[in-house]
Amino acid sequence: MKRTFILTVLIFCLIPTCLKASEYKDIQGHWAKEYIDYMDDEGLINGFEDGSFRPDEPIKKSQIYKIINRIFNFSEESDLDYKDKDLWYIKELKRAVKAGYINYDRDFKDDNIERKDFINILGSIYGLSDKEDNYRYFNDLDTLDPLTKSYIGALLKDGIIKGYGNSNLKPNSGLTRGEASKIISLAIKKYGREALYKMETPSKPQGPSQELCNELIFLVNDSRNLNLSNYSQESAQRLNEAIAKGERILLASWATDYDVSESIKEIREARDSLKIKLQDPRLFINAIDSSGNPVDANYYINNQPFISGSTLEKGRYLLKAVSPYGYQATSYINMDSGDKSITITFDDEGYNERLELILKEHLSCSKGRFFNKNERVQVQIHSPEGMKLDYLLVNGRPKRTLDEEYNFIIKENTTIEAVFIKKEVNNEP
Repeated sequence: MKRTFILTVLIFCLIPTCLKASEYKDIQGHWAKEYIDYMDDEGLINGFEDGSFRPDEPIKKSQIYKIINRIFNFSEESDLDYKDKDLWYIKELKRAVKAGYINYDRDFKDDNIERKDFINILGSIYGLSDKEDNYRYFNDLDTLDPLTKSYIGALLKDGIIKGYGNSNLKPNSGLTRGEASKIISLAIKKYGREALYKMETPSKPQGPSQELCNELIFLVNDSRNLNLSNYSQESAQRLNEAIAKGERILLASWATDYDVSESIKEIREARDSLKIKLQDPRLFINAIDSSGNPVDANYYINNQPFISGSTLEKGRYLLKAVSPYGYQATSYINMDSGDKSITITFDDEGYNERLELILKEHLSCSKGRFFNKNERVQVQIHSPEGMKLDYLLVNGRPKRTLDEEYNFIIKENTTIEAVFIKKEVNNEP
């Protein structure tokens, strides 16, 4: 008997009680005190038996449902059963399901409520909408559906929510009891305590008409087949979001004719607003010498190979042209909305500075045949089978080398020829 009494006291201490806000020992000097006072005066939220309010403690789903039911006087209960029938909040769950702002889940778990789920409840009950895309103020909403973003934009515009630093809302994080008190207080003062629409959820839900579903299915499939790469990123993203929402509605047990009709409307509007992506401009390059003769040059944009006539996005680029003789010409170019043509002229003086290397049979050079004056050159020697190098003729002058390569500094146009002799054969036993 004693154990039962102690356990009952412990459980009772964990359930919010009815102390007055002024009596809470942990809200004096807290930033949310005025909101907690308001919630207490309105009879919407309670503190705990130990005299605390715990303003920085995460608030549970069940606690939010109880508050919402009190605000809007949702008292009718659904006749759906839950796995744990004896928990204190089962009535609150049945009222929330009946009111239509949450879905039925027989295995409901009373976790901390996330900010986005709380915002969806307020937005749906008050019938909020934001046609000015105010939600774009926040940087961390990419994973949210368009309807949630619309609720967020409306609450932001009306000063109900502000978010955190760096324009973040943290939609997937929990909500503290102090934060919930502030948001609810401001929402009541702004919108009142009357639901603008209330989705009654019957025990046996009635789905949307098959005719509307077939129209949405066709529209979703047809839109998925569009080549969105031809359209601007922003308009394509809007259509993708509308399609994704339509797919969710087709699978949802709670969907009504209204939901399907609205989804059809959103997809059509997104398709009508698709903007054709402008073709990137093309860059044409012509290389000539000082006499106007064409030069077969290689081109590079920002050090990457480029073919004349290819497209480039708008912007500023470094163009480099390299002649067959290895000389370079560089220039910065600005690409605008239209095609651009430029001509690069290689100076004849550059050609006069180049020296030519002519190699006869069995000789090679990996760097080609043209070099700058006073450049170091390496020539590889490939001796025929059974032969060995006797000497090289460099511009008619004999040069000897003991290696299979010949290194020299080129100072003039140079011709090199190799002279070979037979290898001696050792016949000793």
